[in-house]
Amino acid sequence: MKSGGVEIVLVSDMLEDCTDSLLRGPLKLQKTSISKELERAESLPAGGLLNLNGASVTVVLPTVPTSGQKVARPPVHELKMFWRAILDRCGDRPANYRFGTALPQRLLDYRPHEEGGL
Repeated sequence: MKSGGVEIVLVSDMLEDCTDSLLRGPLKLQKTSISKELERAESLPAGGLLNLNGASVTVVLPTVPTSGQKVARPPVHELKMFWRAILDRCGDRPANYRFGTALPQRLLDYRPHEEGGL
């Protein structure tokens, strides 16, 4: 990883529900299809959400359920497209975007600074 590069790691339980989201309103992904939410994400203006200044982003999906509840979940490919649509409007570094159940090698190789900070 480049020195000074920003790393963002999101751990997705596939239940990113909230009353005030980046979509400028409520977001509910606890269902079997999120195609409407994906359309909302794709219709957002570029540069209007966040400025991630070329950050590297990793979205990690847990391989073991985070709760014992049986809830509707969207297909993984829709969730991946949803996050990519959001990040496409935030100025991240798409070449360093990873989405899956494992950390990318760049994070596994990462070593903190000697002073103890990141």
